[in-house]
Amino acid sequence: MKKSILFFSLSILLTSFALAENLPHPEKIYSFARVTKSFDYYVEQANLWKKETEKTRSNGDAWFNYFQASRYANIFSKGENVFDLDALVKELSDAIPNTAEYYIINFIHKGRGSDHFDLLLKAYELNPNQMEIIGPMVAYHEIKGEREQLRLMCEKYFQHEEMSSGLLKWNYNMLMSVEDNAILLTWGDNDTYPSWILQQVKNVRPDVVIINTSLLTGHEVYRNMIFEKYDIPAMEKPWVEDSEFFKMLSFHMLQNTKRPAYISPAIPSSLRGVQSENLYLTGMAFKWSPEEFDNVAMMKNNFENKFLKDYLMIDLENDISKDVVNNLNLNYLPAFLKLYRHYEESGEVTKGNQMKTLLKKVAEKGGKLDDIKPYIGESIGVDKTIESILDIKTLDRGFVKVKDNLYAAETELMIKQYEQFLMDLLKNREFDKLEIAKTGKTNWRSFLPEKFQSLSDTKLYDNGHPDAPECPIQNISYEAAKLYCEWVTEIYNASDHKKKMYKRVVFRLPTEGEWFSTAHGGHESALYPWGGFYVRNIKGCFLSNFDVLDYEPCTDCKVQLLSNDGGFFPVKADAYFPNDYGCYNMSGNVAEMIQEKGIAMGGSWADDPDKCKVFSKQEFEEPNPKVGFRVFMEVLEYK
Repeated sequence: MKKSILFFSLSILLTSFALAENLPHPEKIYSFARVTKSFDYYVEQANLWKKETEKTRSNGDAWFNYFQASRYANIFSKGENVFDLDALVKELSDAIPNTAEYYIINFIHKGRGSDHFDLLLKAYELNPNQMEIIGPMVAYHEIKGEREQLRLMCEKYFQHEEMSSGLLKWNYNMLMSVEDNAILLTWGDNDTYPSWILQQVKNVRPDVVIINTSLLTGHEVYRNMIFEKYDIPAMEKPWVEDSEFFKMLSFHMLQNTKRPAYISPAIPSSLRGVQSENLYLTGMAFKWSPEEFDNVAMMKNNFENKFLKDYLMIDLENDISKDVVNNLNLNYLPAFLKLYRHYEESGEVTKGNQMKTLLKKVAEKGGKLDDIKPYIGESIGVDKTIESILDIKTLDRGFVKVKDNLYAAETELMIKQYEQFLMDLLKNREFDKLEIAKTGKTNWRSFLPEKFQSLSDTKLYDNGHPDAPECPIQNISYEAAKLYCEWVTEIYNASDHKKKMYKRVVFRLPTEGEWFSTAHGGHESALYPWGGFYVRNIKGCFLSNFDVLDYEPCTDCKVQLLSNDGGFFPVKADAYFPNDYGCYNMSGNVAEMIQEKGIAMGGSWADDPDKCKVFSKQEFEEPNPKVGFRVFMEVLEYK
């Protein structure tokens, strides 16, 4: 009997241990630069750390992790404040006053600006070994121009052994991509701190001047110091949005420095602005040059003789930043693709095969293997022997040249084009793909103000129904748009049709920078694709399809329209006038998807003109009648 009771007790105890093991527990919250988790993760961790602060109110570590998890959850929530950070920070005065955590949390919460450096310095004074304080102290000494203190702080950072080896190697290759005594503009933590550490601790490329553009934009004292130190004319901050100032400032730096000038590949393409035309890839950096030069030769030399490459092929270290590194490594792909093409064209078969293997490995780790397969002549799953109903000779028509081998479709993809694709899938019994590619049915009248709900179809669709064949496809998912591009790429490249214009191409969604440049149509400073700053012509007619029901109608138009601009909903894809590149409706009509999932550019028929500017972008999650896409074509091989 006693043995039975003992066994039962042990069973309960072991079960309790097992259950406790499976319960969620609070984990150290690392910065985005090191580890990125999901929204749900940060919400869960914030609540777990909050419980820790309630157990022991004086637990500074718990408060810091609670704050960081809450802050990241708010960032991931896209503007919705899931956690009240103001209230959280207010609690610190009673819970952990005059502690290092109290001061560093306040410094972060107040925006890390120079007006609050006293909080950072107090935090460092109280705990000079806390990693979350050392990082900002590195930036502090850089801003102040205190080189010896910067070196010592980088030493301390490195000794903590929290810097990812993958990030160090990535930054090493970026530094090796630039000429002697160059100036290198960087973007964020991951292309700046590791480079500073390499210079200050390992004496790697100390000749290169690394300037973090975020610090340059946000700190006037730092900006003026850089201007004076490197003999660059002063520049006052105009009354523009920060993103616009960033573009103006970086262009000013590149144009006026007397050193060879480079930018980090981590700087978003949409923020490269007017200098994009003069940027040449040299490996893991872009050189700014008004004159053309053989960047492939420079890229080849950097890759073959200077780069660290083994870490790209095999992981030998337990790096908690592995996912961050794999994502950052995707910046290698443009250079590697150019080199792969170079090796193929020059008959260097062995090097070409090696580069192909490396390309696939980097792309696979970063989740982009299917995206690069068309560039290296590999199928993504379409049977090349199938008979397609697509008209091959029309797939490469209706494109305008944007730059080099990149072309943009004149119009948003039309419904009639997309329906041919659907018929192709149906004919080949691709039912899984049909499920992805399906379109949603739209109740168009539901979008109208109440006063227009009872309009007859004749008046409502006086310029055509939004579901007409010549109107843009909309209400499809991001995955569907990608699938369309992949399908037509495979069909086109597999065909030997004699009227094909090119031998091999890739149809795809554009990057944000490519869309931005195309929409501008050569007018870099204009707000709208037609090169102007206004949405009406001289007669008062609207120049695109916006939501202008509350605007005054045109008084000088022969035909008065209830919609004011010609359509309550999407209109024909080639309506209105094209921009100077020949592209229609890059403002309004439907917002256009880009490669970044969930982002659409240019505004739509349902948006106010102010939200349909060239740089306007909006987020979307589900298929949406306001969102469509425009196909871009990259020619890989000419006939």
